[in-house]
Amino acid sequence: MESIFTYLFGAAAFMPHGYCLLWRPDLVALHVAGDGLTALAYFLIPAAILHFLKRRRDLEPAHYRMAALFVAFILACALSHLAGLVTLWFPYYGLQGLIKAATALVSLTTAAFIWSLMPALLALPSPADLATANGQLKAEIGAKEQALAELKAARDELELKVAERTRELERANQRFELALANSGITMFQQDAELRYVWMHNPPERMTVDDVIGKTDAEILPADAAEAVIGLKREAMEAGERREREMLVAFPQGGHWYDLRVEPFAGGRERGVICVAIDITRRKQAEEQLKLVMQELVHRVKNIFTVVQSIMSQTARRSNSISDFTRTFSDRVTALSRGHDQLAKEQWRSASLRDVVNAIVAPLIGDGGGGASGRILVAGPDVELDSGQVQNLALACHELATNSLKYGALSNEAGTVDVRWRLEEGPKGPVVRLAWTEADGPPVAPPERKGFGRMMLETLVPQSLGGSAHLDFAPGGLAWRLEMPAQ
Repeated sequence: MESIFTYLFGAAAFMPHGYCLLWRPDLVALHVAGDGLTALAYFLIPAAILHFLKRRRDLEPAHYRMAALFVAFILACALSHLAGLVTLWFPYYGLQGLIKAATALVSLTTAAFIWSLMPALLALPSPADLATANGQLKAEIGAKEQALAELKAARDELELKVAERTRELERANQRFELALANSGITMFQQDAELRYVWMHNPPERMTVDDVIGKTDAEILPADAAEAVIGLKREAMEAGERREREMLVAFPQGGHWYDLRVEPFAGGRERGVICVAIDITRRKQAEEQLKLVMQELVHRVKNIFTVVQSIMSQTARRSNSISDFTRTFSDRVTALSRGHDQLAKEQWRSASLRDVVNAIVAPLIGDGGGGASGRILVAGPDVELDSGQVQNLALACHELATNSLKYGALSNEAGTVDVRWRLEEGPKGPVVRLAWTEADGPPVAPPERKGFGRMMLETLVPQSLGGSAHLDFAPGGLAWRLEMPAQ
């Protein structure tokens, strides 16, 4: 007995169907194209049926059974054509026979099922019956549509009126919203028991849900609630508007409000309508202005004191009015340049480098005989307070003026090196600054001690809380300053 495998896939004596066609390329190609494309179409048709069934979930069970039979029938046909295609090269005639038998069985089952549905299919209404029924439905629909049209016309007219009123209300509400947006203005209404019934644009720390149905005693700190409730009760009893500025000390910080209370009584309703304007920034600005004015008065007094001291010492050591005017003007100008650096940083501090450059650059620039390329300023970033700026500005002015007149910058070869560094001292960080001149005319100590020398050796270091040393070395003047860092 032959094995099933041999039966399905043929004995060695069987020949492929292609031999029957003498392997003529045109006949082989024709059979391949015919069977292949037919099988492809038979596979695509069931796919379309399955897609249709997936999209239509409203079909009856009988419809699904019929569709399943058609899918099986068409797929069996596709397999039959594929089997015919395969036997062109391989003698699988047993397999091909089984596929054809299965196709026949599925085909007969599908045909029997269609005939069983024939009575139901014949009972379907004819196109004439459907046309008559459609005519009756159209007449009924026409009558209903006329009634609906009349209703729609009345509704449209009403909607136009409502839409117009709505637009007017929206425009008014938009203006209202725009007016209050980011304004710090909160509007609210309370009933006779001073419970919140409405609020618009609540403060940042609140939401409408936090306050509706509650009283001031439930949402405000005790002292603020007592003052607010008293003002509202007073307005309701007097029947007149009341206004007051109040501080509300929330845990996150105090806020000032300009509270305006308007009592109202309409029918059985009674209560207050209020406006609370957040004026915290205005109050803070007022306090800041007071501090600024106090600081300004203090600084002006300090400047007057310094200018008076400079004027007194300059006058004491001047030989003539013109000498006094020129020297005093130069020193006050140096003081002004130091204050310019403070003003750039809003009077908080100024950079040591910026102060040195601001004082030295104008003196050694255009009028310095080409000295602007012979001075080196170097050091880390150091911030100075206002007192340090004033004193260092005066010291740098004296050193630069002296260097241009008698020191390293008075010839063509001299140089000035201004350096500083930050170091840790016994009581904290200190700044060590050195002004060193070289290659200038020979240096000798002056015969008398002028105001500039007294300023460099005594006044400036004492004002800075540090110490200084002025060295008249033959090779060039050197000034060393040590002061606490800010």
